[in-house]
Amino acid sequence: MEAIMRDSLTLTEKFALLYMNGLNHDEDVFAEEYKEEKNMYAILIELLMEKCIQINDRRVVEFVQPPLDQPKYMNLVIKALSDPNPLLARKLKSWVDFFKAREELLHKIHSDILDRLKNKDLLFDIEEKQVYLVMTKTIYHLETDTTESMIKQMKKELMGDEPLTKQTFALYLLLKITKVVDYYFSKDIQRKINQILDLYLTENQEIKGWIRQLLSTGTKAPKKKNKVKRKTDEEDDEAIYENDREEDNDNQEGDDDEDEEGFIEAVGEFLSEIFD
Repeated sequence: MEAIMRDSLTLTEKFALLYMNGLNHDEDVFAEEYKEEKNMYAILIELLMEKCIQINDRRVVEFVQPPLDQPKYMNLVIKALSDPNPLLARKLKSWVDFFKAREELLHKIHSDILDRLKNKDLLFDIEEKQVYLVMTKTIYHLETDTTESMIKQMKKELMGDEPLTKQTFALYLLLKITKVVDYYFSKDIQRKINQILDLYLTENQEIKGWIRQLLSTGTKAPKKKNKVKRKTDEEDDEAIYENDREEDNDNQEGDDDEDEEGFIEAVGEFLSEIFD
């Protein structure tokens, strides 16, 4: 039954459970600790895995087709991705910024993910009154048997004991991106995993091709820019679009195809820097 439940979860749902559990290192976590924009990393990678979006040679996300029987949270994202507005032609990181700038939409996406977990009895809300603040805060209580089972399966695949799936590889990336990986894997284990992945990626053309797609989105941390107060979504769109143009200029000389050694090095950079 546990395996059936684990396999019925989407990549985004698995990530949400592992991210919440890794935040507090316990069964309970305050709702306020969950950074809702982190969901977007999982959703966009899930869409890429399902071939609903692709990355063109300018590193811009292109909408291909909606997935079958997509959940509500996916529909909300697809509606934006499929908009023909040229200002919405942006890279993966810029799409995260796009949703982050729209708190109401981001919260709707987040709420649907949590509702799906609650319907599967993997997440429960508890209201607890704070004595000094005299107010209630929502606490998420997790069903930790499932998270433990997921991590055990991930370790088997990442350590080479079982065939590595794209979903497990993606989950490992997401734990790295959101900086909760240390809760689940020691530094020593992570070094071993990275060595195994380097070897595995040279031999597995399917996953190698998929990772090359991810790497083509650009993995370097963006340059810090002075914050400017903006009044409208349209102004945010133009700012994000302009940032993409600047990144294109910065990376123009580095767009040549990587050689084999460069590709493996790029995977290592991706593990530590994408979406930083």
